[in-house]
Amino acid sequence: MSRRRRRWLVGVLAGFALVPVVLSVRAGAAAVQNSDFTVLYTAATLVRHGQLAAVYNQATMGPALLQVSEGHIDPTLPFDYPLADALPLVPLTLLPLQAAFRVWQLLILLLLAAAVFILNRLHPLGPAAVPFGLLAVLAAEPTWALLTEGQLGGVLLVGAVAVLAAADRDVAGWGFLGGVLLAFKPQYLPAYLVLLWAGRCRRALVAVIAGGLLVGCSALLAGGPSGIAAMVRGMLAGSAWADLRSMDSWAGLLALGLPPRLAMIAGLGLFGATLIVLPVLARIHRVELASRARIRPIRASSPARVRSRTDGCAPSRARRLLRLGTPRIPICGARSVDPGLARRRTDLLPFAGLAGCLALLGSPHTLPHDMVLLLVPAWAAFVLHRQGRLRSPVAGLVILQVGWVVDLHGLPVSAGALALTGVLGWYLIDFKRRAAARPRLYEAA
Repeated sequence: MSRRRRRWLVGVLAGFALVPVVLSVRAGAAAVQNSDFTVLYTAATLVRHGQLAAVYNQATMGPALLQVSEGHIDPTLPFDYPLADALPLVPLTLLPLQAAFRVWQLLILLLLAAAVFILNRLHPLGPAAVPFGLLAVLAAEPTWALLTEGQLGGVLLVGAVAVLAAADRDVAGWGFLGGVLLAFKPQYLPAYLVLLWAGRCRRALVAVIAGGLLVGCSALLAGGPSGIAAMVRGMLAGSAWADLRSMDSWAGLLALGLPPRLAMIAGLGLFGATLIVLPVLARIHRVELASRARIRPIRASSPARVRSRTDGCAPSRARRLLRLGTPRIPICGARSVDPGLARRRTDLLPFAGLAGCLALLGSPHTLPHDMVLLLVPAWAAFVLHRQGRLRSPVAGLVILQVGWVVDLHGLPVSAGALALTGVLGWYLIDFKRRAAARPRLYEAA
């Protein structure tokens, strides 16, 4: 990209990135009191006072919502999350609602920045990738919705990035963290479990399941099995009475011609179909990898060859490399790179992008602020573009932004869901075409 185009791009992104700032300044106290953050704040207040069962009891939750919001919020809104979702906000309940909302907005920005930083550490795109990535995230319409509603999208995004980091080296620690954070909205967790299964990351897969179960079972603290049942009823009630046409998923498209309850049932059916299709796609992906790459065992390097690679390294590290005869390539001041591991990381990126998109499209309850999870597929697309395996993702991101902005005008159709479906199909065709044209690559011993 030329310098002139880059300057134009930075200017446009900076202009869009100022939108959430303007919205936050112009939003008055009533807007905060009517936001999703108020529901989370009220539930966290009840938790702080030890009233765990009251979180899922609308007879108690409703009056508490009216008291916290000073009558500006619908008292029938349920807390349709696992009980653990309220725990991060418990310290913020020591502050007034308005001050707590501003602190939460700052924490959201820090979470978004952490996600971009970790992604660049996993799959580097250059020194300018972090500021450019953060600017693009702030310019995206889902971030506007995330900051104005005070939702949990930043937590979910860090969880998705943590699962991708767990798939990097099959690390249980990253997997447990990702499972805990993604389970805050458990409808997005299965897609990332399939990603780990596709990458044969058994330890990380078990850790993600353990973290997800820990969060999902937190409702047991609200009355045992009845707490779990109350949580499920709240989730179903929220999906049944919400305007599904505002969902940025296929369920939102189905709601155009179906009654609300029937649309919810159809959306749940699509969600189940997505859970069936994803493992099938993962299996196809593994078969294609096995057929396109002939992996030969890497022989351990002789001490003489390893010695030639250790010149200039620290003495202790050089002795360790000579003793192990490792086939990794030692780079002084950097992490050793296993060629097979690097190839596995790259091969998981296409499926990571696909799974991330299908997780959003197949969910029966995907709101605009949840679309910040598309940062993971977008980053994977840029990495694949640099490898020549995919066209530039810029055009697709522009189409998505246009669809999201159109949705702000309250059209009867979910332009965001249509845009994401079209962009996903477009880039899938391009990826398959380029993959068919690439010659088979053989890993050198």
